[in-house]
Amino acid sequence: SAWGDLADARDGGAAEEKGIQFDGGAQKVAPSRPSRTVSGGISFDRDIQAFFSTRPIDALPSLSRLKLSSLPETEDTVKHLIASGQHRKAIQVAKLLLDTTPPKENALRHRLRQHLGTCFLHLHEFKDAKTIVGVESEGEPLALRILRSEIKHYLGDNDAAIRGLCNLRTKIQSGEAKLQPGEDVGAVNDKIIAYLNLGGKFQLALRSLSEQQQNKSDTDPTLYVKKAKLLLKLGDVSSASLEVKMYENAIGLTEKPTPALLELRALLLVVESKMKEAMGVLAPLIQGKVGSSMCVDAVNNYAVCALLTNQIQLAIDTLEDLVRRDPFQGLNMAVVRNLVALYDLCSLRESKQLLRKLVDQYAADSVAELCRRANLW
Repeated sequence: SAWGDLADARDGGAAEEKGIQFDGGAQKVAPSRPSRTVSGGISFDRDIQAFFSTRPIDALPSLSRLKLSSLPETEDTVKHLIASGQHRKAIQVAKLLLDTTPPKENALRHRLRQHLGTCFLHLHEFKDAKTIVGVESEGEPLALRILRSEIKHYLGDNDAAIRGLCNLRTKIQSGEAKLQPGEDVGAVNDKIIAYLNLGGKFQLALRSLSEQQQNKSDTDPTLYVKKAKLLLKLGDVSSASLEVKMYENAIGLTEKPTPALLELRALLLVVESKMKEAMGVLAPLIQGKVGSSMCVDAVNNYAVCALLTNQIQLAIDTLEDLVRRDPFQGLNMAVVRNLVALYDLCSLRESKQLLRKLVDQYAADSVAELCRRANLW
């Protein structure tokens, strides 16, 4: 997200923890605690009913969490559970499938290991993720090979993750590693840039992006967006503005700008300390349909701008309205952390207790787990 990039740029590239966050991200946190249990049905207490007071009681939002006994033991079920944030149930189904899938069905076994590794990463159980992906073997999907390098980053060795991804890219380009239908080496390039970024190696990430741009016959417009954000981290506002202009030219100016373009325009205004103008640019995004990370980020960033213009109640109201509209999408880690910080700032203890209930009821397992590990409550 550009807003995390902006915070890094202001701090000279430092990735320090702050009370108010422009976006979320993987955190290295305390050891795991026992997992929460979620019943098949949803029961609402009066506090939650009051929070969603604009909705009739029979229209209160639900994650539609299903009992394991009612789920077919298939890979599609695992994917559904992951998509709905039910990582622990996904692990149970995937393990059962892995134990019962014969060795000759190698492709399915590889995919199940990939799903399990992904779930363990979401739950910050990195050693379990490393164990389940194991060592490289023939016929693995690209996503599993990428995941193996990603785990190294989460275990604290970002350089090893980058080296692993670079080696994988070299093997693909030389033909030593084969790609399956639908796979693209571009996925490896994207991860390399992402981990160069996370490691504070912004110049290298920028160079990789430029090389990627030169190697593409049809330039991907999103590369301009990524370059603009990196340039802002490096403090080069003039070059970032130029990349935004190139992005505008690449997509063609229309009456309705893309969310990415509005985000970039707002970001440039924030760099110039024009918070109210940035809020005006973000306003159309926060009125849009919840369900995309872009929308959630826009609402969160609008709230942070409100805070920075001393509109604390507006910041709280904006984030709470996001949660009311779609608690599953809205309760990501950045929003939860920011609400906790705002409640602490205003001594709103009961609101903080209600937020904890909402997280336990609606948020993805990964968010609830990280809240416990980070001792937010």
